[in-house]
Formats: sequence, C-alpha cells, structure tokens
Amino acid sequence: MKVVAQDFVGNILGGYPIPFGKKMWIILEGKPYIWHIVERLKKCKKIDEIFFFAQDTDENKEAINLCNQWNLDLRLVGKSWNWKEDYFNWSKQLEAEIVIFNIPYFPLIDPKNLDSMIEYFISNKLDYLKSSEDTVRLIIINSNIFQRLYELEKDFEVFKVWTSIVEKRNDLFKIDNFSVLKEVKFLGKDYLKWPLLTRKIYKRFYRSPGIMDLNEVFSLYEKEPEWFEFLPESQLEIEVTNDCNLKCIMCSRTTKMDREIGYMDFELFKKVIDETESFGSVHFSGLGEPLLHPQIKEMFAYAKENAKEKRLEVGLWTNGLNLDEEISKEIIEKKLLDYIIFGLDAATREIYAKVKGIDAFDKAVGNITKFLELKKEILKDEPKYYGIRKPLIGVQIIKMKEIDKEIEKFMNEWDIQEKVKKMINYRSRVQKSESVDAELWETIYSKFLPVEHAIIGHFNNFCGQIEDRSVIDVTPLKRFPCKQLQSGISILWNGDIVLCRQDFDGEHPLGNLKGKSLTEILESEKLKNIWQARKDGEYDKLPLCKDCKEWYYNLYA
Repeated sequence: MKVVAQDFVGNILGGYPIPFGKKMWIILEGKPYIWHIVERLKKCKKIDEIFFFAQDTDENKEAINLCNQWNLDLRLVGKSWNWKEDYFNWSKQLEAEIVIFNIPYFPLIDPKNLDSMIEYFISNKLDYLKSSEDTVRLIIINSNIFQRLYELEKDFEVFKVWTSIVEKRNDLFKIDNFSVLKEVKFLGKDYLKWPLLTRKIYKRFYRSPGIMDLNEVFSLYEKEPEWFEFLPESQLEIEVTNDCNLKCIMCSRTTKMDREIGYMDFELFKKVIDETESFGSVHFSGLGEPLLHPQIKEMFAYAKENAKEKRLEVGLWTNGLNLDEEISKEIIEKKLLDYIIFGLDAATREIYAKVKGIDAFDKAVGNITKFLELKKEILKDEPKYYGIRKPLIGVQIIKMKEIDKEIEKFMNEWDIQEKVKKMINYRSRVQKSESVDAELWETIYSKFLPVEHAIIGHFNNFCGQIEDRSVIDVTPLKRFPCKQLQSGISILWNGDIVLCRQDFDGEHPLGNLKGKSLTEILESEKLKNIWQARKDGEYDKLPLCKDCKEWYYNLYA
C-alpha cells in the first residue's frame, strides 16, 4: 500500500496564513523551514514518497528555486490552476492509496507518531483521519475518496464535503506528542505566531546534524509551559517621536521624562521595518503623538507595503488632534493601517481639559467623528463583516480616579456594538453566527458611526515612577510570567531598543539599531540574562521589575 506525503508550496493558497508563501522559507538553523520538515518525514517508515507541488507562476519563483536548491521533489501545475477540476485530476495521478496533507505546518513532527497515525488509519480501514482539533491539524485521506466526492457533486466546496464526512465518521486520532503543545493558546488561532515559537524552540534545542530530540521539548513544557507562550517579538512598538501636543496627567512624559525630544530619521525607520521579520504587528505609539512626525504618511505607506509581504498588522495609537481630512482620506483609501486606537479618555470637555492639560475636547471628538464618517462613506461598497473594513477603530478611556465617573457616559456614547446587539436581539440568535454577524455590521454601518471597540484602559503608574491614580489595585498576589515582556519590544526615536515600555526614559536599552541589527540585539547575551532572571523569579535583578504592578496586564490587549 503506497503512502504519499504531499502539499502546496509558494503562493498557490495566498489567502492562507503562514507558512505558505515566503514564510515557508524562514531559516531554522541555517536551512529553510521546509527542509527540516522533509528530514523528519524521511524518518517515517510508513511513508513511501514525499513531494510538493506549486503553481508555475512568477510569484512562485522563489519557492521553486529553493525546492531545487534543497533537492526537494517539486511538481509544477499550470498557470490556469482550477481547484475543483485540476486538483482531483492531479490526485488521481498520485498512484497512491493514502495521501497525507498539511505537512507544512509540522516542522516539529514526530516520525514515530506519524507512523502510528498511518498504521491506525490502515488497520481501521478509514477514509479520513485528522489529528485532534486541540493541535495543529494533520490530515490523512484515502485517495479514492477524491473520485467518490467528485462523482457525488461536481460543483461543491471541498472542505464542506470533507467536514460532513468527518462529522458522520468522527475517527479522531490523538497524536500524543503533540498534546504537549495543545495548551499553547495561539496554536490553531493565531498562525502568525507559530513560526515564532518554532524558531524559539530551534534556537534552544537544535544541535546539527540530525533532527531535534522532542523529548527535551516535552520535558521543558511539563516544567515550564509558560515558556512556550513567552514571545517578546510578537509586537513591535515604534516611537517615531516623543513630542506631544498634550500634557496628560497620567503620562510619564508630562512629569518624569528627561530624555531629549526628537523625531526618528526616515532611513532609520526603513531599517526597522526592513529587519522586522518575526513580529505579529507594528504599532505606532510610544511616549509621543505619532501624527506630529512630518513624514508620518510616508512611514505608514512604507510599513504597510512591507507588512503585506511579511503578513504584519500595522496599527496606530493617537489622540486624534492632528488627524486632518487629508491624512484621514489617505489612510482609508490606501488602507495604510489595520487598526487605530483613539485615546480620548473623557466624556466631557471639563474632564478632558483636566486630565489632558488643554481644552481640546471638541476638536478631538470632531476629528474622530469626521474620520468615522469618511470611513463609512469611502468603504460603503465593501462587505459588511467584522474585520473587513479597515482600519478597525477603538476609542479608549482610562479607568482612573479623575475619570472614573465619566466611564458610564463614555460607554453609552461610544459602545456602538452593544447598542446594535440589543437592536437585533443578538444574544437570542447567537447560534446563527454568520447571519448575525452580517446583520450586526449592516446595522452599524447604516445607523451608527463605525466604532468596533469602546475600550476601558488600564491605568499604568510606570513601576511606581509616577503618582498612582488607579481606582483599585487588582494586582494578583502570586506573580507569573510578565505579560508586558510577552507583548513586544519598543524602539525609541533615536534607535534605542527597550524591552519594556515602563522604561520611558530609555535608561536600560538593549542596544541601538544605528550600530547593530535587530536580530543581533534580540539574540544578545544581555537579553538572555534578563530572560533567565525572569525564569528564576529573580525580579530584583531586573531594572524596574521590582516595583512593577503591570506584569499581569497586557497593555496591547
């Protein structure tokens, strides 16, 4: 009985998350991601043949060249690839009884487990078998099922038919060694982070030549599961300037920041974006108002151009005072940003002036409202589903003593989703998720300003460095791995990299991008020592950590 492992490479499924496209070729210890997969598959005794196929297009040249360079068995299909017709004709030519799919998701696949899965499939005479939904999915299928499905209905959605078969014959096989990863919260949900974890595991455990010993990985997971969730590279905060047009009483910039006011050089900004490979998102923020930078539109455009190739989200935090009609239209029409968070922090003019330092409430609300109206008009013909009409908008108020009484009024004005849910009796029909989702967003765009999120933000006293204005201290008694460090790193306008945004004066930089690459700094001995101290619970050794109350709270949430 011939068993074949095969799957797509290149951009044939461009809408898929990684590792398709260029992300397939991230380097793990000197060789492409896919090379490590193939080396593991070669150790499977039950697999007779391993190959990949790609559409013969200019976009796939990189994938094709690398397959040839690494002596991988690659089959090419024509430029006019037709999924419904050509795929089944192609599958009939495999001359194999059993086909394995989704192998590009398994750079850590265990050969023994896969052999067991194939043996289970054969002995039980199954048509279809997949790994548990708690893990990254791997599929084994009887090749004859293709022809039977095709004859059943020529014009069908292939995955819907497969799903219906699985529901009737739910033969799930638990891959024991993958259960070690099933509790990692982002697997199967946020595929952008899967290569981050893979790269991190390889850096710690891989010893060339040969394949990694997964027993070491499993042993670490049993002792320290949070290590698998700690990804300090998941978001990159870029402070293009620390200049600001407000004097907020809750901001460390107003009362404590001593460093020089400056603006990031555009060439330095380009270097940051060019070297950003493994971050989930790029966030314009820091201790300043990004829209004050004279080249901010060019920065948005450059970040978005590269983000599309690297599958990064690009977001902005702003007070909105410099958001004029020209830049608003450019952001919306050119889709420069995936999300914007407006820091309004008040529901009345009086409180805004008190906490923001100037009387500009009417201007801030006016600019936000105008932006939302433009978004509604410009994108009126796009599908009305959540996440489609970007940038997604959040309007935020911080829960603190001076503002607490304003929160109810703020939420009544800006929590658009809650109003619409009540209008369409959302909760009683939540089981009809697709139709309710469409109706929800149709109603928002027809009757309200399109605000996706009304946010109640958390007060941050910057490790006790500024006055604590929080309403209540809800810091957990037992300390666990820091959410701040898990979220990302910050790059200050002068190129300094700080691991935590609590370091608002840049007193503890990891390095500077003007002299080193981003990778060199993130792999430095200094950063390794910080991680080790954090792992050992020796927070007194870490700058600012001793008096920090923010370690449990993800400010980027």
